Amino acid sequence: MEVQNKIRVYEIDDNDTPIGSDYLMIIRSHWNDEDMVILELPLEAKGKSVTVVAKDLRMAMENATNHRR
Repeated sequence: MEVQNKIRVYEIDDNDTPIGSDYLMIIRSHWNDEDMVILELPLEAKGKSVTVVAKDLRMAMENATNHRR
């Protein structure tokens, strides 16, 4: 079973994302290793840093790794 969580990206390379944009980071469970997650960044962030809310990222990572327990 795959678990997928989406969290909003607030900045790309220290620049605010445009108002009304829907830039999302997707956090998915790893297909074979319960201690790993897969991070998918928006195409606009390729090779750049992104800023997300830490609490949201922690919660998404927890959700993606606890489905096998």
